[in-house]
Amino acid sequence: MSVSEPSADLAQIESELKGKTLRIYWYMLRSPGSHVGVREIQRALRLSSPSVAAHHLEKLVSLSLVDKT
Repeated sequence: MSVSEPSADLAQIESELKGKTLRIYWYMLRSPGSHVGVREIQRALRLSSPSVAAHHLEKLVSLSLVDKT
């Protein structure tokens, strides 16, 4: 996954970008130009499982804030 330019509606981004999703987004912003995986995020942020990280990454993809590669 990599950070991309936001194209979603700003109001939608503001309503959904909070909690763990926001923590993951900040983590990714601190690593510009690099690709991060689900397990890396899960371990770095001490999430309970990779599926939790994947769920929040999918939210970021749906908001067009990150790209899935």
